[in-house]
Amino acid sequence: MTCWTCGAQLNQQSPLELRCALCFKKNYRFTRAISIGNYHGLLQKLVIRMKNQHDEPLTIQLGNLLANQIIDSELCDSVDLITAVPTHWWRRFKRGFQAAEMIADTVAHAVDLQFDPDIIKCQRSTQKQGTLASTSRQKNVQNAFRVNSSASLQGLRILLIDDVMTSGATVNEISRVLLSSGAEKVYVGVIARGARVS
Repeated sequence: MTCWTCGAQLNQQSPLELRCALCFKKNYRFTRAISIGNYHGLLQKLVIRMKNQHDEPLTIQLGNLLANQIIDSELCDSVDLITAVPTHWWRRFKRGFQAAEMIADTVAHAVDLQFDPDIIKCQRSTQKQGTLASTSRQKNVQNAFRVNSSASLQGLRILLIDDVMTSGATVNEISRVLLSSGAEKVYVGVIARGARVS
């Protein structure tokens, strides 16, 4: 079973309608999230390899797998535009690789939708979310993102792509910013959902 809201793969059916216990009490701004699977086992190893080794062919393959999930979910008809979670310019300069952007570009080609990597800007450097306790993650990304002043989002339904979603703090904050700038809905697509399931 899969949680319709946060994209977690569940071992049993949730009694909470469209939400699982992991996200039931969270005020997510995005409408729905889709993932290939949970962040463990082989998928975890592939994501780590993709990020640490800057493995572009693997990133593209994972992007195509995510695109298949999105196609199977029939979400494509509900999306106008695809963008990616941005990285602060300094971190991007040091890494020379933006996995989320490459995944988003791959998904956009596969589902025949426009990809715009410049909608959202990361305006201040944040700590890596994975190094923080879940209670600190929301504060870490608060007001860290802004919409590009040249972007016109009024009424658009946007698919936001990232590599991994754990607490959902980053994609939730970006969703808030997109919605406050006129977007109608925000959906999220990730390679892996970093979730502890029952």
